Amino acid sequence: MQHKNTLVILALVGTVGLAITLLAVAATATNPATASHLCNPAAPLPPSGPGAGGCGMDAMSIDTDTTGNTATTVTTIENCIQAAAGASVTLDITAQGISAFNDAGDGSAGAAATNDSGGLIGYQFDLGYDSSVLSVTAAGTNFMLGANAGSSIFNAGETTFPDTDGNFAAAALDTGVGVLESGSGVLERVTIAVSGTAPIGQYTLALSNVSHLDATGTSYLPDVTNVGAIAVGQACVPIPTVTPVPTLPPTPTPGPPTCPTPAPPSGMCVMGIDTLVAGNANATIGAIDQCARINENNVTDADETAVDIDGDTVLDTDVLLIDITAQGIPAFNDNGTPANPADDSGGILGFQYQLQYPPFSLTVAAQSLQSGNPFAPVTSLIDVNAGSSIFDASTAVPDDNVAGVWGGTALDTGTGPLSNVGANIESGPDGVLQRLAITTEAAVAAGQVLLTLTNNVHLDATGQTYSPTNTLIANIAINRACSALLTPTPSPSPSPTPPRTPSPPPTQPATPPRTFTPPPTVIASPSPTRTAAPIPTMAAPSATPTPLAPGFHDARAARISASHSVNLSGNSTGRITFTVVNDGNHFETIGVYLDIIPPADGNCFPAGRIRQTVVNLNPRDRVTLTVDGYPGDPTPGDGKVTFACSQPVAAQGQNFTLILGVDAHADDLASCPPNKLISAVCLASRNDDDADGTDNTRIRTSPTVVIH
Repeated sequence: MQHKNTLVILALVGTVGLAITLLAVAATATNPATASHLCNPAAPLPPSGPGAGGCGMDAMSIDTDTTGNTATTVTTIENCIQAAAGASVTLDITAQGISAFNDAGDGSAGAAATNDSGGLIGYQFDLGYDSSVLSVTAAGTNFMLGANAGSSIFNAGETTFPDTDGNFAAAALDTGVGVLESGSGVLERVTIAVSGTAPIGQYTLALSNVSHLDATGTSYLPDVTNVGAIAVGQACVPIPTVTPVPTLPPTPTPGPPTCPTPAPPSGMCVMGIDTLVAGNANATIGAIDQCARINENNVTDADETAVDIDGDTVLDTDVLLIDITAQGIPAFNDNGTPANPADDSGGILGFQYQLQYPPFSLTVAAQSLQSGNPFAPVTSLIDVNAGSSIFDASTAVPDDNVAGVWGGTALDTGTGPLSNVGANIESGPDGVLQRLAITTEAAVAAGQVLLTLTNNVHLDATGQTYSPTNTLIANIAINRACSALLTPTPSPSPSPTPPRTPSPPPTQPATPPRTFTPPPTVIASPSPTRTAAPIPTMAAPSATPTPLAPGFHDARAARISASHSVNLSGNSTGRITFTVVNDGNHFETIGVYLDIIPPADGNCFPAGRIRQTVVNLNPRDRVTLTVDGYPGDPTPGDGKVTFACSQPVAAQGQNFTLILGVDAHADDLASCPPNKLISAVCLASRNDDDADGTDNTRIRTSPTVVIH
């Protein structure tokens, strides 16, 4: 009897607002074989093509005709349905050809499940649609995943209806006890409402982030993904077919990328993952290694390091150390006025990234900026210079493995000159942003898995965020030697949305599902000019770019003004003002959040959220606000902030740090609690509905504590 362990689907929604792309979607109208087949989990990559015998299902499809479909049956796939404006349609997301469950012959109750394979234990997909015309009003998961006795379905997808953002994220897991389902059936039945004012036309329904989990807890991509469409007020137009994207062979590790000499404002040359940390230090990096081996055998061997990661004074085994590295950050420049931070540029004030990894295989167990750092003296590049004081906003360790995403975020709130890593990658020194301890899950399957970085940026002295020119991926080989490097599978480019006419050609939704589309091995940012960390979106390149939607949303944190210093032996008050601008093209409601981080020493006040409000602005309008009446304000109504330290001598020369975050639509407060404005979760949430994520956060390191 198979025990269905509580494994975790890779793309749980609602955690960081970020959908993780696992594959390239191939659109085709074929109807592949529906029989289940046996798979070979040891194969490094699944074979391509329906019925090829790989571990992925033959096809995941949108079937617009549910007639005859059941939890265990799929009839002929129909990829388009006609509907009138104001109507609702019901369609199925189907699976075909899931490999047969195999309990290795020990099917009696209570038998160990570690040698099971095949079958269906969970799935995920993102359904993309045109949110200006369509909305998802209902979805049901109790179909194929719950077909066998003993099933218990945990719905990890979106459950709030109607879903109107253009991307419905679905994910479900069977946590029960029973024989796993296989073959073909309905994964979810979805109801879509058509707007009563929908123009005549055909609207594409897309699938992305598609995969299923088998008995081993391994996630597999389908061989084929079939899209669909809803034709409103017209007959269905045949959906063009696209040759399925072939399986990519592993790509050899490239030589180190080169970058022009960086000059502020710009991003670093490379942010990467180094899987062999020997020779690395806060301001030193050896050769970058993109694959290392870890053995699950309670012995320190392979590429592992014996280290006490849990603080019990006993060295832990089966631990692999990896470094998140920075190369080629523009040099810090105080512009000849060291006492005035307002004109500083370059250097590195802070960083953020999201490490994507398979949670059913690995765990982030410890990190170098945590309390009781097990990797001392290695902390971070931003901790190198005298006067540094690090505020760590990273995800807790060990990671909870909910989404296969771990966020590293840190900020230097001290007074020293900012760190930088030299003129260019060839000749300049380099640095470790953060060191992580990686451990394996119990009874993990042998294989080689992919690690990637997303939403990765650094902050310079101006408080602006910049994406790197290049991002390096990495692999971890589990219970086997490293082989050729696995790389992310690029996603195809959807067709653009043309202006709607009485008989338009097939279209891709104007708001496609959010996906991550890096090129193999080295992920190049769009340009070395300033960019922020918005959630990457599926590009729709075309000779004629898709015009911006009428609702163009862009909130800007324009300015923070504060005195350069505060004298704690005299007048300890000062004025703090900040300016918010609506750079969008329509009336906008904007959430405004201002946090203050006190000096690391001296027990200083205020701390935390000192202003939180909502403003309503017409296009191009701005408003300047003053901090007053914050929690604990001893003199509310005076238009000033009172600064105090119980031990002012200890805080002398250190800075308060102001962080301003603005939120288009004022809908991300839950993701941005006090002291989390530059966390990966908050930045991703504020960026996903802001057309320009480069300017919705501003940081100012002042005032400085002085005693005269």
